[in-house]
Amino acid sequence: MLASPRRVVRGAIVTTLLASAGLLAAVRVASADIGAQVTYLCATPKATYPVVLGIKAKVPTAGKTNTPVRIGDVGVTLKAPGRLRGEFAATEVPDSTGAAPEPSLSGVASIAVTVNQGQTSVNAAWPAFSLTADPARTEEMVLRGSGAVPALLTDQAGQVFWKAGQMVLRLSAEGRKASISTLTCLPKSGIVLGKLALKGGTAPSVLPKRSPMASQPKDDTTSVECHIPPAPTEPGGGINRDPRLAEPPIPPGMNLSRLFPERPGTPNCGKAAGFGNLGKLKAAIPIGAQISFRMSVQNQVDFPHNYMRSRNYGVTATTPSTGTALGFGFMPTTATVLTKQVAPPGASSEMANLFADSHLGNVDNPTSFPIRAFARSFVDLRVGGISVNGTPVDVGKTCHTGALPLDLSADLGNDRVGKLSPQEGGTYTGSVYVPAFSGCGVGEDLTPLVDATSAGASNFLKIESGRWCPTTPESPDSCDSPEPQAFTVLPGGAVKATAGPFIMRGSSDSYPTPDPDHVGDGVWDNTIRCESATFQMHFKRGRYLSRYRIATIDGANFKKCVRFFNGVSTNVTTVIRGAGLPWTLHMDTQKGPGQWFAMISGVKLDVTGSDGCSFSLNRLSEDLTTDVPGTLPALEFYADKNRLHIPTAEKGGPSLVVGTTPQCALSNPDFQSQANWSFVAADFSFAPYQKITSP
Repeated sequence: MLASPRRVVRGAIVTTLLASAGLLAAVRVASADIGAQVTYLCATPKATYPVVLGIKAKVPTAGKTNTPVRIGDVGVTLKAPGRLRGEFAATEVPDSTGAAPEPSLSGVASIAVTVNQGQTSVNAAWPAFSLTADPARTEEMVLRGSGAVPALLTDQAGQVFWKAGQMVLRLSAEGRKASISTLTCLPKSGIVLGKLALKGGTAPSVLPKRSPMASQPKDDTTSVECHIPPAPTEPGGGINRDPRLAEPPIPPGMNLSRLFPERPGTPNCGKAAGFGNLGKLKAAIPIGAQISFRMSVQNQVDFPHNYMRSRNYGVTATTPSTGTALGFGFMPTTATVLTKQVAPPGASSEMANLFADSHLGNVDNPTSFPIRAFARSFVDLRVGGISVNGTPVDVGKTCHTGALPLDLSADLGNDRVGKLSPQEGGTYTGSVYVPAFSGCGVGEDLTPLVDATSAGASNFLKIESGRWCPTTPESPDSCDSPEPQAFTVLPGGAVKATAGPFIMRGSSDSYPTPDPDHVGDGVWDNTIRCESATFQMHFKRGRYLSRYRIATIDGANFKKCVRFFNGVSTNVTTVIRGAGLPWTLHMDTQKGPGQWFAMISGVKLDVTGSDGCSFSLNRLSEDLTTDVPGTLPALEFYADKNRLHIPTAEKGGPSLVVGTTPQCALSNPDFQSQANWSFVAADFSFAPYQKITSP
């Protein structure tokens, strides 16, 4: 029997939004069991009674992907003391013995059952069970009932538990004088009703393996290609001057140049994907989008502070997508959702604004401000095309929110953790207030139910932008922007990364690549060999993690280090002394299956020899007057081998330079400011093992 329209819509709104990217999936069921007894303490205005609830249900021991786990009829047995009958007045005429007949008892049990997985607990939406009493009069009163409960589908592997909460019993005695008693019951012990072991699945990727536009319905006419926004001189083009989309304040201390007129800027295209969490429902909405922006349309700069404020505009088109999902307690629902960028109320321009604070020139030049980006626009959330359990539910073609403001920002780093530009991607976050919907339903106004599930505050967005690529109006298809990347890291947490040996060498070394086993034999000059190097790292844990700042290096220790110069070794008393820690590890582009390029930012080494020669290894500002934290790009991260490799210079590996104030009497150029030092041997393995995948 199909649920009522009101219940259908409550379930549909949740699963509509979850299904919007077509990304939820079921998992295979390995084993299942539901059957338990829970002891309750029940109270009426007259007394308290111990009541034992027995639950029994048949659950499939195997399931198929994308198929709900259907639970058989749940049998309910309630055992209560016989004195509970005293709650009911005599309802029949006494018989010839003068005793009143046993009242005919029946009732309803409402049990608050939750489904629990990890830290998430969701109402299982079990219905009320009708109860009838056993006819035999004994010292124990027994009531029995049964009923169907909703199917279950979850996209997370691991244990799922059904747990019992408060129970309300409404018992009645039928007869000439009907009598009703209500008992409120709280569990005393044994609240776990059953469990389900799920295998063979991980959380679904919110980051599409194809273009996020790939799942567009065939009958939808919304453009999903990279279409370059009109130029400022063309109709509809230019920065959106609506005051509700105004730029944020300039960082304090900046002295900006004059503002020049808008110019065409540089067209860029990119892809983005992420989640929107609905606060009321504690549910996540998968989001996919195509980004088309004109960059550097209007800039202002502050040369002494290495600062630039860029003003950009464009369009973000989300994927209109059809998919099927099942929320806990609801029927399978297929739906389509579209978030459309629109003009602010009363305005005409639909353009979104993107403001960015970034470094002006060389990325190595120091900055005194955080690198940030701010995306501001208005959007309209539209819902339609819903079917529940195969039955269409017509919410009409006008069910939408109207224009609502969307304000997102991205922290793109600083000197210590590394710096990104908007075109390099980033993680955009923000909160959005969803106003009341309108126009939902055909023949019946379903708008209040849509509002009850979706409208309001506490809606959080997290969007991962991939790398953008420049294009031209003449060849918009020339831009093949990569998909946004996200990572799953398990178990995460504290990690010790160890390399042995660890070797660096100066640029004036006479031989291309020293053999680590023969450093110091008089053939190769200006090398530092350590028996080992150990990084104390901390990896983020979880799914859908940004590639940026995926781990920190909180400690760096180098053991038994010796410096070789002209074949003579000198014990290096200190290799590193709290040099700019923590450093930051970022993932970069994919190198191969289970392999990525990576980057470490914020690096500085302080090297001191027992001969008094000391110097720092880092980077220098463009004018060569200031030490700045170094960046080690083009590292090779082999997740399948649990290894981080720093390549040699001959293979495109990174280098650091001697800082501005070396204290060294040696005349060799390797110990003078600006001298390059590269890596010879640096292969770090992790303990404990980290399983890192994308997504």
